[in-house]
Amino acid sequence: MIALHKVAAPRLDRTAKAADEVAAYERIDSTHAKARRLIERGRFARNDDGGIAITVVATQDTVESDSFNNTYDENATYPVVNVTELKEALTNGGIDTGVNGGYGINVRNGATLTINGGYYYGGGTAVQVQKGTLIINGGTFACEPFGDLYGYNFLINCVDSAYKNGTAKVIINGGTFVNFDPSNCTAEGAGTNFVADGYKVVSEAHGTDTWYTVVKG
Repeated sequence: MIALHKVAAPRLDRTAKAADEVAAYERIDSTHAKARRLIERGRFARNDDGGIAITVVATQDTVESDSFNNTYDENATYPVVNVTELKEALTNGGIDTGVNGGYGINVRNGATLTINGGYYYGGGTAVQVQKGTLIINGGTFACEPFGDLYGYNFLINCVDSAYKNGTAKVIINGGTFVNFDPSNCTAEGAGTNFVADGYKVVSEAHGTDTWYTVVKG
């Protein structure tokens, strides 16, 4: 499964009223019980290990909270969970996880993702490579800054250890990147260059933002 998540990891708000917490857990228990009944009726197929394959699509319960507030995930969009839905998202113009959202795309399990166009927006990171290869030939990429310390530094990013051992790669042949120079960034340390040989970056001011576009050198 290709997991492109908008759902942030919930953290229990310890200041919430006990009654609200109980109600939230009762809702979870109720959902679990309904799932078990559907399994018994054969509505879900079991995996080889005896488990079942269920994709949970959910936004935040208001008894949960993080460093923002208890409604930071209320406008969460649904995730892309398979190759077909990924192709549809890429064909229909990209992925936007919205304000206080999660990463736009996470490439994993040795996959190769090629992006030729569209608009991609994520919280802190538009596209991350956990394990695999990202090839960007076109498109526009932007993100919500990841706090004052890191800002836009991880718009395109790899898991550090995977980048170092060569199992996570980024090859950029085109595209426009808002407030992020892919030829000279700090995503994987000072001076990180994701731009392929034979290409260069040109910059242009757009209001308070700077757009960096990759073109042939």
